[in-house]
Amino acid sequence: MCGMCHAHAWAAGRLQAFHGAFKKIISICQQQQQQQYNIMVFKFDGAEAFKGASAPSLEREVSVTSNNNRVLLDSHELNAASGPFNLCCAEAYARFSELKRLKVHPGNMAKERDDVESCSADVYNGIKASCVAQFDAVKSCLSDNPDEWAKCASVRRELEVCSVKNNLGEIKKLGS
Repeated sequence: MCGMCHAHAWAAGRLQAFHGAFKKIISICQQQQQQQYNIMVFKFDGAEAFKGASAPSLEREVSVTSNNNRVLLDSHELNAASGPFNLCCAEAYARFSELKRLKVHPGNMAKERDDVESCSADVYNGIKASCVAQFDAVKSCLSDNPDEWAKCASVRRELEVCSVKNNLGEIKKLGS
């Protein structure tokens, strides 16, 4: 076998191993999401979100985030981080989405909105601390391929794996 063939065989083996590990991560995440959804369905019917007087008045100062853990992202950053947000903040996103599905007034969803914003900020800050090379690669790829995001699947996957490996967002709760 030539040296190039050895390199191709090695790369194919590494790709197959990575694919198996990624499938396992996705399977675990899907199981966790299903378990969290089952808990949410049985313990949360949305009725408590309707309690209270009404939506907050514009005359009162309304805190958007109770813990001041917020980041402002441009569209490139938001698109690049969307995969890790969905993986690492699944519980907060599911609860918020369920309330939206039930058509709960946004003024009665402050806690859920805060949870989504806080988790997303934690994940983003974790990415900037631990996965900056992968994050920059995804932003660059998406910018270079605005109409062909499928070309960026491998770099997006690398960022998602880095986010999971570093226990960002809600995943850190699972490890403790």
